[in-house]
Amino acid sequence: MANDISQPWEQLQLSLEQFGEDVIASIDNVFDWTDQFLGTELEDSQDTVFPLVSTLISQQLVLESEVETVLSDLQGDLRTLRTDALSGIRTSFIGKRMENAYNNARCQSGRGSDACRKAIINSAVNQNGLFADLLRKFRKDFNEHVKNAQDRIHEAVESNLGAIQDTLDIIRSDNIALESEKDPEFRERVTAALETTKQEMERLRSVLAA
Repeated sequence: MANDISQPWEQLQLSLEQFGEDVIASIDNVFDWTDQFLGTELEDSQDTVFPLVSTLISQQLVLESEVETVLSDLQGDLRTLRTDALSGIRTSFIGKRMENAYNNARCQSGRGSDACRKAIINSAVNQNGLFADLLRKFRKDFNEHVKNAQDRIHEAVESNLGAIQDTLDIIRSDNIALESEKDPEFRERVTAALETTKQEMERLRSVLAA
């Protein structure tokens, strides 16, 4: 079992690190694009743009911090899981399964007790399905940790990306009527901006679902 788990572990760690980098990069893309749009389309309305951009920057920092916290928690959970799966300490998977055998072995005394203790331990180790059960336990806990992390990241992303949508909606509702009178193409650019933002959001969601 140790070989089954330890060999791909380094690759798993690299994959998690790459996943985190991909998520942060996608978040940056969404916020950077929105920031550029605000600066371009409302360059003559800095009193409006500045608080919106400041709010978006704060949301970006909060979101990235939340994602990094979730990934850090996941790394910690997986380190604990690895210890539980690969070590022989009493709180590990094998330690808990072998606890009764260890207790029975300790109760043996007198002549022949050493052989008896070894027989008890060997019998417990060699019982049918022991390591298959432990491997299933590892996989179950691993999947639960990963799903929990994905759910937490998804919740954080949806909440903060919703704020971007709200910001663009505010711009559209507050400015589009006035600006479209001066610039007939403004309405089309705002609509296109909303569509592009949605596409960036979907790209980020696809990273989370990978």
